[in-house]
Amino acid sequence: MTDTTRFEKSIIKAVDKAGLSGSHITVAISGGPDSTAMLLALSRSKSETGISINGAHLDHGIRGEESKSDAKYVRNLCKSIDVDCFFGAVDVPSLSKALGVSLEDAARRARNRFLLEACEARNSDAVALGHTANDQSETILMHLIRGSGLDGLTGMKLLSTRVIEKDPPLRVFRPLLEMTRTEIEKYCSAVGETPQIDSTNFSDDHTRNSVRHNLLPVLEKFNPRITEALNRLALSAGRDIEFIEEASYGAWTAAVDVEKGIITIDLGKLANLPESLSYRIIRKAIGIIKGNLNGITLDHIEAVINLSKGSSGNSVNLPDGVTATKGYGELLISETAYNTIPLPILDGEYKISIPGALSIPGWKITTIRTETPLKYPQKEETNGGRAWLSLTEQHTGNFLVVRSRKPGDKFHPKGLPGEKKLQDFMVDAHIPRLWRDRIPVVESTSGIAWVVGWRTADWASPIAGQPSVEVCFSRTDTN
Repeated sequence: MTDTTRFEKSIIKAVDKAGLSGSHITVAISGGPDSTAMLLALSRSKSETGISINGAHLDHGIRGEESKSDAKYVRNLCKSIDVDCFFGAVDVPSLSKALGVSLEDAARRARNRFLLEACEARNSDAVALGHTANDQSETILMHLIRGSGLDGLTGMKLLSTRVIEKDPPLRVFRPLLEMTRTEIEKYCSAVGETPQIDSTNFSDDHTRNSVRHNLLPVLEKFNPRITEALNRLALSAGRDIEFIEEASYGAWTAAVDVEKGIITIDLGKLANLPESLSYRIIRKAIGIIKGNLNGITLDHIEAVINLSKGSSGNSVNLPDGVTATKGYGELLISETAYNTIPLPILDGEYKISIPGALSIPGWKITTIRTETPLKYPQKEETNGGRAWLSLTEQHTGNFLVVRSRKPGDKFHPKGLPGEKKLQDFMVDAHIPRLWRDRIPVVESTSGIAWVVGWRTADWASPIAGQPSVEVCFSRTDTN
């Protein structure tokens, strides 16, 4: 079997293994050896796989005349094999400055966006990327250097889904993942192609290049087949991850509630899980809210774990507009916009005399004995509020307690036929989940008299013109 035949059979096998036979695939082609070999092999195997293809080439605006030469090469190559190609251009250096990110990161974002657009324009089932076995080994080493967990050891997959911010997901196909650069170069030579050479590949300014040029040669002294060894590690870790994912599915469905913009994790159920599963659930929740896991490290996960063991109302900010908040028996992972809570943290219980005044973090509270206004207000503001309560000394003992909700709290809301759980009342009243632990509850010796800003108890509901206790909450700047 010739090198050419062996290479193309490997591509056919990859298409079949990925379940892409008969699909339309957009092939990302830079003009370098990897993408050139991939495009040619996919094109030459169309009759065996039933696939249809188009090319996609992006000028990053970094390499000047080299980029123009690459585009010309790709255009001629695609024309020679009768493959349509989608071309684009982005000024990555300007994008890097505008976003305040590295050149590498800006290029990645621009490339992902372009490939998504190319796939949508051609109604593609997946985009093919030219990642090789060598790229896989470099990726694993980079993950190790950054302190990755088990997931990082799996490296890249033959077929995966890439989430790009809030856009539709992009299916990524890597048919060269088991092929080395040496095999790819031999294939290009065998089919008579001389691909373009990217001069930036020789620079150590980027982490991947530095790993390639400096770290891997050292490791090869200890193991000449280090690339093969690292790829075996990826396969082994991948099998373990599959098992863990299967085990975590039941735990996820039992402990997690997913809503738009917010995920709620039951801390009681989370505490009963093995540590590896609890870490995985938190990581997955962050990934869903964030749209990806880029920039999420073990330190972030552990910060959320520590948060879950602390006081209610505290929060941790995570990258890209994600916030974790410790709630009432639950952990909330949300978009930061959902975490804008117009209420201070209410920690502890506070006793206030009637009449009396009390200052606590974020609130000033006053009570007086008076008469209910003839026009009793129907609206009680959520960022403060005033209520008139029909409280006799029998109900109060001349004092009230201000606190946050507790497990098992029950409440008879005004206008409803009977008592209900405070949790259920808050759900029915559409009180945002993140607010619930911060809403003050006014309690007398007879029970909850007022959920501040939302509803008085039926038994404490005043009568216009009759004696009552006026309770007033006003916000202060102290938190």
